[in-house]
Amino acid sequence: MTTHRTASAARAGLSRGACWIWKKDRQTAVDCHLLFRREFVLPSPPETAVLRIASHDQYRLFVNGRIVGDGPCRSEIPVAYVDEYDCRRFLRVGKNAIGILCHSTGLPQHGRNLSDGCVTLSLECRLRSGTRILIVTNTDWRVCEAPHYAKPAPRRFFAVGFNEKYVPGREPSGWTEAGFDDSAWEQAQVVSSQFSRLLSRPIPMLKFSFAKPVAIRQSGVIGKQDGVWGLAFDRCANRFPDEAAVFGTYLYAARRQDACLHFGCDNSSRVRLNGTLIWEQEPPGSRFAFHLGIPPAERKGMVRGNGHRYEPGSTRLSSGASAGTVRLRKGWNRLTVWIWRPQETYGFEGAFVSPSAGVPPPTVCSATRNKNSPHTWMVMRSESGIVGKTDVVRTVSSDMRPHLEPSHLWDWDGWRPAPVRSSSSLLAGQGGANPFVIQPGRFVEYRLPCDCAGFLEVEAQGPSGAYLDVTISEAQTRLEGGRVRSLYNGLWQTDRIVLSGRRDRWRSLDRRAGRYLGIVVRNSRSPVVVYRLGIHNQRYPAPHQGTFACSDGILTRMWEVGAATVNAATFDVMEDCPTREAAQWTGDAYLRTHQIAYLWGDMRLSAKAVREIAADQLPDRWSRQMVPGGYQDRIAEYALLLPVWVIDHYRYTADLFVVRDAFDGIRNLLFYASSLADERGFARKGNDPMDCHYIDYTMSPVIRRCGEPLLAMQALYVMALEQGAEAAFLLGEKSLAGRWKAMAEGVRQKAREMFWSEKEGLFSDGLNEAGCGDTFTAVSNYWALLARIPSPAQEGRVLRRLYLSPDRENMELWRPGESGYTKFFSSEALLSRGLWRETLASWRGFYGTMLRHPEAQCAFEWWDRSIPLNAPVPRNSLVHPFSIGPMRHLASHICGIKSVRAGFRALLWEPMPADLLWIRAEFPLPSGAGRASVRMERRRSGGRHLVLVVPEKTAVRVSRRYLNEEDTVELRKK
Repeated sequence: MTTHRTASAARAGLSRGACWIWKKDRQTAVDCHLLFRREFVLPSPPETAVLRIASHDQYRLFVNGRIVGDGPCRSEIPVAYVDEYDCRRFLRVGKNAIGILCHSTGLPQHGRNLSDGCVTLSLECRLRSGTRILIVTNTDWRVCEAPHYAKPAPRRFFAVGFNEKYVPGREPSGWTEAGFDDSAWEQAQVVSSQFSRLLSRPIPMLKFSFAKPVAIRQSGVIGKQDGVWGLAFDRCANRFPDEAAVFGTYLYAARRQDACLHFGCDNSSRVRLNGTLIWEQEPPGSRFAFHLGIPPAERKGMVRGNGHRYEPGSTRLSSGASAGTVRLRKGWNRLTVWIWRPQETYGFEGAFVSPSAGVPPPTVCSATRNKNSPHTWMVMRSESGIVGKTDVVRTVSSDMRPHLEPSHLWDWDGWRPAPVRSSSSLLAGQGGANPFVIQPGRFVEYRLPCDCAGFLEVEAQGPSGAYLDVTISEAQTRLEGGRVRSLYNGLWQTDRIVLSGRRDRWRSLDRRAGRYLGIVVRNSRSPVVVYRLGIHNQRYPAPHQGTFACSDGILTRMWEVGAATVNAATFDVMEDCPTREAAQWTGDAYLRTHQIAYLWGDMRLSAKAVREIAADQLPDRWSRQMVPGGYQDRIAEYALLLPVWVIDHYRYTADLFVVRDAFDGIRNLLFYASSLADERGFARKGNDPMDCHYIDYTMSPVIRRCGEPLLAMQALYVMALEQGAEAAFLLGEKSLAGRWKAMAEGVRQKAREMFWSEKEGLFSDGLNEAGCGDTFTAVSNYWALLARIPSPAQEGRVLRRLYLSPDRENMELWRPGESGYTKFFSSEALLSRGLWRETLASWRGFYGTMLRHPEAQCAFEWWDRSIPLNAPVPRNSLVHPFSIGPMRHLASHICGIKSVRAGFRALLWEPMPADLLWIRAEFPLPSGAGRASVRMERRRSGGRHLVLVVPEKTAVRVSRRYLNEEDTVELRKK
C-alpha cells in the first residue's frame, strides 16, 4: 500500500519534465491513429535504461525499429497506470529512435474510459560514467497521422473499437528507426489531460506467445456475390451532404419471392423497399442515449456504431422497424437507403437473403433499371424522390461489391468447399515454416489451439491493391460443414489488409479474440503468398495454476473448463467475454476474485478492481456496472456487491490497505442505498433512468412484472450492510458498524415476514399491494438462503420446494431459465449448509449437459439443458467465466480448503468429498502463502483416505464433519 500511494506523489517514476502530448486539434478525434517519434544520441552503452509510458488508449512502443511492448493497463479517470520497460537491449551507441503508434477510439466503449487523446513518456539512461540522459515527451517530439490506417473504418461493435483497414504501402518506411526524415511531420503539442493521478502499474506485464493454427477447418471458393449491393464511400468520387444523404436504386428480382433484409452500416440509417420502411437503425433521439449518459438534446442519432445495429438472427433489433421477411416483386423494386452523417461512416451494404437457403438470391442493382448497367446508385433529395432524376454516384470501381465492408461479405459469400493446396503448411504441428499460396476468390478457415486473445499477425505478398481479409471468431454456422461466423453477437469480426505488392506484415493494434481464424483473397488478379498467420496470444502471468481431478468426470471438466475460461478472459481487467465486450462488469469480476484465488493465488487484479469500483461509488448514485468504462448505466445489485467483495478479498489476502482504500466507496454506497429505501427500509434502485435491476439475465420478465421492492435486492442489501459493518469494525468505526448491523437485521426480519408465502412454502420475487407477490423463482429463494433471511422452519420448506429429492431439482422454479451466474450463489447457499447432494445434482444437471457440447472448451454465457449437442450454441459469448463460478467450490468445499485467519495464515480443512472415489488436487494459496495439495484414494479395507499437504508453518484445524465414519485423514507439512 505504501508503494501505491508513493507512486502517485512521484508520478509513478515518470520524470517531472514528461508532458502529455498529442497532435494539434486531434484530441477528440474518432478512430485516430497517430505516429510519434524522437531521436537521441547515446555516447556509450547505458548501465540502466528505464522507459516509463502512460497513454489514455492503445499504444505500441518501438525502440530502434523493434517492438518493445503494447499497452496501457486499463484504468478509470483520473488514474492512469504507468508501464515500465527495461530498454537496455534495444539501445545502441550513437543515434537511437523511439516511436509510438497511438490509437484513440474517441467513442465510448464498455471496457475503456472515454478520455481525450494523450500520451506521456520518459526514458532515463545512466551511463557508466555516471552521466544521466533523460528523454521526455514535450514539443521536441514529432507527430503525424498514421496514413496506413484507412479511414473511416467500420465500428467493430458499440461496446468496443473499430476494425482495421490496413494499407501497408502507405506506412512511412523506417519511421521507427534512427535517420528517418521527419521534417514534414508536425511538432507535438503539449495538452491537458483528465489523468491527474499517475500510478505504477499494479499488476505484472502480460505474457505473449505466438499461437499458430493447429488444424484446417475447411477451405473453398467464394461465390459471385450477385445478391449483394451497397456503396463503399472511399470508392465514390462524390462529396455527400454533411447532415444526411439518401441513396436510391432499383433492384431486379427474377421472380416474386420472400426474403429477409440483411443490412450493415455503423451510423443511423433507414431502408425502404417500394416505398415501405423495412429497416430503421438507431433513429435520431432514440433511447440508447441513456446507455451513453448523454442527454437526448445533445444526441441526434447513432454515431459510428454507438447504438444497436442489425445482425441476422439477433434479438438486438433496432427501434421502429422489423427485420423479418419482406416481399420482393418480380422485376424492378425501388430501393432507398437514408444515412445520417455519411461523411462519418465507411458506407453501407445489404442483401435480401432467402429464409430457406440462408444466402442472397441473384439480383441486379441498377439506378437506370438496366441489367447491363449494374451497381449504380443515385443521390436523392428525399426518400420519396424519383430515382434516376438526380445525381449519379460516381465510383472508381465498376463493381462495388469486393470493396464493401468485409465482415458482411464474409457471411454473405455464396461458397463451395474446395481444397486449397499447401494451406496446411502454416499449421503449428508442421512447424509453420513454409508459406502457402491462395488463389483469388479462395478462402481457408483454421482452428487455433485454444480460445485466444491478442494481436493478429499476417505476413503475405500479393498484387498491389489485392485484399486479404482476416476473420477471427468463436462461432460457426454449423458444427460440421458450416462457415466461421464473422457477424456474431453484435460483432463485425473481419479486418482488411490492402496488399502493396511487396512482402507486407500486419499486426493488429487493437486486440482480437476467438478460436477460429479465416482468410480470403478478394480484388486480386493473381495469387497471394502467405508466409505467417497467427495471433500473439496474451495471458496473465500467473506463476502457478491450480489443478483438480476426481472420479466424477463432470467435476473434473468443471475445473478444466473453468481454468481455460478464466485464463482466456482475465488480463489487465477481469473481462466478461474477450471477444465481444472485453469489459469488467462488477458481478463478473466479483466471481473472478474467487476463481483466481484458488486457480492462481495472485490477488493483485482483485485489489485493482476493488479500488477502481470503490472510487466510482459516489454519494449520489450507484457505481457503474462496468469500471473502467465509457458508458454510464448502473446495476443496483452489482453496486451492492462492493462491501461483500472487499471483505472476501481481505479474507483471502489480509490486505487492510485495500479495505481502507475502498471504505469511502462502501460508506457512499450504504448511505445512498439507505436514502432510496422505502418506509419499510427495503432497498430500491431509485428512479434514475440510468439505473436498472439485473439479478441475472433470466430474471428480466420477473423484474418487469414485480417492480419494486425485489427480494433478491433485499438479500444483497442485507449482505452489503453486514459486510460493510465488518469493514467498519476492522477500521475501528465501531459505532457505524453497529448501526449497519442493526439495519441489516431489520431488513432481514421485514423480508422474512413480508415476502413469505405460507401457501407456496417459498419467498416471492417481489411484493404487491396485498403484500406477498405471486411469482416464485429459484433465483430469488437462493438469494434469500444466502442472506440467511428464512427462519429454520421456512428454510426447510424452501429446500423441499427447490429439490423434490436430494438428487432431483424442481425445474419448475427455473421457468425463467437457468443462469450460470446464479450457480455460484446457489452453490454457496447450499454448501454452506452442507447440502452436497443437492449441489452435485445441480452441477451434474447443468454442467453435465453444457460441458458435453463439442464447443465447450470454455464455459458459455448462456445455456439451456435442452440445447441439442449436435448444433452450435445459439447465442451469446462462448467464453464467459461467470458461468463457471462454482469451480471455486471444488477447492473450498469439495477439497475443503478454507481460510480461518485472513490471508490463509490458518486453514480449516473440512473436506466434503461427497460420493467421490478419488481426488487429486493442488492449489496455490493466495498472498504467496504456498501451495496446498489434497489426495484422496479408496482403501482396500473400506472407506477413503484423505491427505492434505501444506507448508510447514501453516496452522491447520481439521474437521471430519462431512466425512464417512470409515474415512481417514492425514495432515502432512513440508
